[in-house]
Amino acid sequence: MFGTEIVANGALVATLVALALRELFSWLKEKNLQNTDNKIYQINDSLKSISDRTEKIDVKIDMINQMNRTMFDWHDKNDEDGVKIWYVRRSLEEALHENVKAINILAKNSEIQTKLLEDMVRQNKEMSKDQMILSKLLERLVDKQ
Repeated sequence: MFGTEIVANGALVATLVALALRELFSWLKEKNLQNTDNKIYQINDSLKSISDRTEKIDVKIDMINQMNRTMFDWHDKNDEDGVKIWYVRRSLEEALHENVKAINILAKNSEIQTKLLEDMVRQNKEMSKDQMILSKLLERLVDKQ
């Protein structure tokens, strides 16, 4: 009898442990499903947030593409000579040509003025020589008298 009691007690403990484990696993399974449901809701919320951000980014990318296209169109225009208008404006080019003409005229005037001054200096030197000669002649005349 003693052996059968041990077996019966062992079977009873095993049954109690099995029932406790079944309850524990059932509770864990339910808890895990609740956590899974919560995680699914969190993942869905995160995906919606990411989707909203992606849409906003797409709108901004479209705006940037449009601005780039507009800037490209501005830069892509050529004048009659094939030069990009953005880089050299026609009025600026004409003003530069006028400035070159004016500078050339000033250079010619400066050359003429330089020649005139050189002539004046040369004439001044000649006059000084002539005055020296005259003054020496006058001295001789005065000395002779």
